[in-house]
Amino acid sequence: MAGVAGIAVVAAAHCDGYAATGRLLGLLAALPAPTKAGERFWSDLWRSSGTAYLLPVNIKALVLRSLAGEGTALARQVLSAVDEMTPPQRVAAGG
Repeated sequence: MAGVAGIAVVAAAHCDGYAATGRLLGLLAALPAPTKAGERFWSDLWRSSGTAYLLPVNIKALVLRSLAGEGTALARQVLSAVDEMTPPQRVAAGG
């Protein structure tokens, strides 16, 4: 029973992190796939944001790590990209 309690404590401690990672992956999943059909979206995002941090080729490994439960690196990558954008670039990238 102590083993189950320990697992429950660890799960509770990481619950918010897992939930945040799930939300971040959900947001990314809502974006167009990096295929020919989604090419214009990704090209526009790159140009308007001024950074390649968010391009699929640059976040693929981080997304895979997030699916395995380690979403910190992906969150840092997204935050770094947004942090480097000017306010007009943020508006352009989001709209």
